[in-house]
Amino acid sequence: MFKEVAEYVRAPRTILTKFPFGAPFGNPDNKALQMAVLKECLTSLENEHKPGEIRILEYKWREKL
Repeated sequence: MFKEVAEYVRAPRTILTKFPFGAPFGNPDNKALQMAVLKECLTSLENEHKPGEIRILEYKWREKL
């Protein structure tokens, strides 16, 4: 949830969203948005290979998919 922390700890892969703290997958009851974020996270496990890579997803809070 915090880019600065991800940069500091240099996790192998980091996915960030621009959602409020405590809701990293999207707003409650928005299953389509939550599933889209989850799929992007799982895909990054296969595709992101540079250590410390940080990817920011461009989904919007309360976005309808």
